[in-house]
Amino acid sequence: MAYVIQFGAPILVGIICPDNTAEQWGWFFLIVGIIVFVTSAPFPWFTTAEPADYTLSREKQLEIAKHKELQECC
Repeated sequence: MAYVIQFGAPILVGIICPDNTAEQWGWFFLIVGIIVFVTSAPFPWFTTAEPADYTLSREKQLEIAKHKELQECC
């Protein structure tokens, strides 16, 4: 995904800032700021502070699996 920004930003600059004026650059940074905000704002709702299962040791994974099995059966 990063490569899209690397190729897209210069194209966007060429479109929005053809005369290289302060007003055009202001619009450019406003647009970039909006894009950053819109793509970053949902991040807290889709993340967790809990470690992912694949980061735990094998023993801890087995312990969690056994605990889940016990909860499901009762």
